[in-house]
Amino acid sequence: MIQILQQIVQYINGLDWSYIITFILLAHALNYSKVLDWLFKITKLKIQTRYRVMFIGLLYGIFLFFLRSYNTDKIETLLQSFVFAMVFHKLIIEKVLQQILGQKTP
Repeated sequence: MIQILQQIVQYINGLDWSYIITFILLAHALNYSKVLDWLFKITKLKIQTRYRVMFIGLLYGIFLFFLRSYNTDKIETLLQSFVFAMVFHKLIIEKVLQQILGQKTP
């Protein structure tokens, strides 16, 4: 049991937490702002929230990859952080923010 906990802690420590936190904040801000109305007026497409969040995370991850001048061995870390952030955002953060702010999912 101790080895399993050590592996989990090692995995969590290996994630890119600056990416995770800023990605969640960015996705939440874009999903609950006037940006959606503006994008709908231009594209006439209404995209479900989960796909918008996924698209934002991928674009943001690619942006950070080049901004931080990562080499290819950091791609796996960013991908793992992206998956963790998607699950963390959807299962925990979104529900907590809905309770605190009294918002509904767009």
